Amino acid sequence: MSRVTYYDVVDIYEIQKVMMLDEKCKHDKEKTYQPKEWDTNVSESYSCDECGEELDLPEPEEDTIRGEDR
Repeated sequence: MSRVTYYDVVDIYEIQKVMMLDEKCKHDKEKTYQPKEWDTNVSESYSCDECGEELDLPEPEEDTIRGEDR
């Protein structure tokens, strides 16, 4: 029989926390996009306002890439 260590308990807790977060928040509500700020060394990010989880950056719209205005 193997012994359960402190690190095993922490790993199990982290896994449960992530699973509970995924069940609670679907990231359907408000999200915040933070553009990169060169002068203050702030990196680009995208996060859920409800749970604070970092999300994948959204793809830019084609019109924005081409520089077209409507």
